[in-house]
Amino acid sequence: PAWSPAPNDLILVAVALRDETRPVLVSGNGLTFVEIANLDNAQNQTGVNLFRAMGAAPTSGPITVTLSGNSLPAIASATRFAGAETSGTNGSGAIEALATNAGPPVTDDDDMKINVTTVSPNAWAYAAGTHRLATFALPSGQIAISINNVAGADGDKTTLSTWYRAAPAPGMVTLGADNDLNSVRDWAVIAVS
Repeated sequence: PAWSPAPNDLILVAVALRDETRPVLVSGNGLTFVEIANLDNAQNQTGVNLFRAMGAAPTSGPITVTLSGNSLPAIASATRFAGAETSGTNGSGAIEALATNAGPPVTDDDDMKINVTTVSPNAWAYAAGTHRLATFALPSGQIAISINNVAGADGDKTTLSTWYRAAPAPGMVTLGADNDLNSVRDWAVIAVS
């Protein structure tokens, strides 16, 4: 839906898709969205992409996600953060670290988690994960943005969760946890600080 970002809000758009071979484009709010990561599940069952944008004069309106030729489920979540670093272009200065975890390469598990190393004091560590046919339980000390959003039906479902945790001092931060999915499934997760 339409929204009205404030000047210099960092906007992160996560897109989970069942057909991870499709190119993903994000546009809207008079901003340039730049892909941070494009991660396919290790067993090629699903994928998650993460985009960033920032601008001094964003416009009101919706964000559009384009998946050319896609016929399988996809879901997106946009989040805006005030007070992020404004250096660089299109939010590049606000992203100080990136980590990805494509999930287990052979045998699925229920441990959708990732480590990202923060650089600045009082940073936030943000995660976007796709977890096919499973329910994500938010670990203690981590804060939901939007979790367990589902698109599709039957075996072609895809699910997207976004969440974060505060990192008062620089260092490694774990997002997710062992057994945070209610069943052993395919998953993939991207994290940024």
